[in-house]
Amino acid sequence: MDSPRFTDIASRIIETAQKRQYLNGPLAVIPELAELEKNLFVMMSGRIGEYSSIRQSPSLNQDEVHSLFVFIQAKAAEAVSCWRCNQEFNMDGRGMFDGNVPLQADPELIKSLKRLPLSDDMYDAFTNWSADNPDFCVTHDLHPILPLLEALKWTFRIGCGMFIEFFERRQH
Repeated sequence: MDSPRFTDIASRIIETAQKRQYLNGPLAVIPELAELEKNLFVMMSGRIGEYSSIRQSPSLNQDEVHSLFVFIQAKAAEAVSCWRCNQEFNMDGRGMFDGNVPLQADPELIKSLKRLPLSDDMYDAFTNWSADNPDFCVTHDLHPILPLLEALKWTFRIGCGMFIEFFERRQH
């Protein structure tokens, strides 16, 4: 998914994260979180495909797309919490399309998540990119879900970085 075709969307997400001060330096690369990310996106791709196939319209509406950003922010918080506490990460897809994501994470982190507009800001960045590039998928012969997955991937990585910093600040 990291082909040059996606550098523009990754840049838009990263630029927005920097402007909103979600990203203040390089992202930490933690092998366990990278493995979780890979497995999470395999699960999500399958669920999105299943969900789209049982609907009258195969495309997701804007509320469902926004819910995916809420879901990925919550899963980033949960992944970091589980990684820090050496607990198993819940690969459940509940809440992907309705924004009601069950969350197992540190209670202080959950409180801070409620005030954090990361999912809204990344959703806005993605929808603005989509509006600026309406023919991107047709031009590059890509499935329309791939740019969304790219934006979600970067949102997950940025969220993980933020939540790692959250715990590091709490330790000091």
